[in-house]
Amino acid sequence: MIYSSRTAIAVLALWPSLTGCAGWRLETQGAAEVIALEHPDQIRVQGARLSQTVLYWPTIHGDSLVGRERRNTSAPERAVALSDVASVATSGVDAGKTAGLALGITAAFGMAALIAAASYDGPFDNCCQ
Repeated sequence: MIYSSRTAIAVLALWPSLTGCAGWRLETQGAAEVIALEHPDQIRVQGARLSQTVLYWPTIHGDSLVGRERRNTSAPERAVALSDVASVATSGVDAGKTAGLALGITAAFGMAALIAAASYDGPFDNCCQ
């Protein structure tokens, strides 16, 4: 499959917005409050007797936090007692990091274009000197 240079440039220009600079943000509220207020698609929980784990599509059922350990919907649900959860983190995109990455990529392309333009002798290649 042959890609045009426009396709390559478009993919590279959009790369920061496709991947983003995602990270985990530690929440100050408890798991029940985070789920009720933010409705996250995924959360990372950790506790004294609980290893750090990511739960997808978390919900609260009684005194338990319930979610899937894999993104696919066929994975079995896992329940964790709210009393066992010491910390909760939600994932999100850091706008500042993403903007910095996009600016850096744009600057790199700009420099490459300037270098290419400076070294280009034109279609006649020194014919009229």
